[in-house]
Amino acid sequence: MPKKLKNRIAAEKAFHNARFSVAQPTHQTSRYYLALEYWYRDYHTRINDMPAQSVLEIGSGTESLALHLDSADFEFSSIDISEEAIAFAQRKARLPQAKFSVQDAHRTNFKSGSFDLIIGRGVLHHLDIELACTEIKRVLKPGGRIVFGEPLDCNVLINLYRKCTPKIRSSDEKPLSQRTLRLLQGQFGELNINYYGFLTLVPAVFGLKSPKFLHHLDNVLLNTLGLGRFLAWACIIFSS
Repeated sequence: MPKKLKNRIAAEKAFHNARFSVAQPTHQTSRYYLALEYWYRDYHTRINDMPAQSVLEIGSGTESLALHLDSADFEFSSIDISEEAIAFAQRKARLPQAKFSVQDAHRTNFKSGSFDLIIGRGVLHHLDIELACTEIKRVLKPGGRIVFGEPLDCNVLINLYRKCTPKIRSSDEKPLSQRTLRLLQGQFGELNINYYGFLTLVPAVFGLKSPKFLHHLDNVLLNTLGLGRFLAWACIIFSS
């Protein structure tokens, strides 16, 4: 593994161990994430709509799927580079069969073709995308599917907000560009991309949830009219 990548992985581990530390609970969600209420909701919906016998979650963080399910009819494994994140997930998990382990998503210890569904939210933009794709494809069964929720780099105002708040994110993370989305399409074949978070940012600035009509208007602008690639804060990428 190149030294530059090793240093990046070490820095990510240190950042997220500090972020998820029990002694230093700094992982509170920013009010701006109120703008992505439907992004959170639809991420879970997409997973539920995909029949699976074995699921791998990359980047359990403090919002693992296993914290939201009491039961499921699939095997569930979840990894994270942060020992603190895994410890948190193990304490809080409601899903009895959930198995957690500290692993680097670029190179896991799972056998090839182990999973028919691989999921993650807010994780790909922390990784070397090409290496991560190679590993995801290795452990994914033939015909397996993916569901990922990720931030985007296309909105100028959101990028300005990121520049003004560098301490709340790691130095190496890179929100996904349209080039990266095309790379994912090339790696995993035909993928669907739904966009979120534009007009809903206005109420979020004031710490308010958006009414349903604003989410629906966002959907029209970002998805029906195809403006998501220019305006959206985040997306969900999922197999057909």
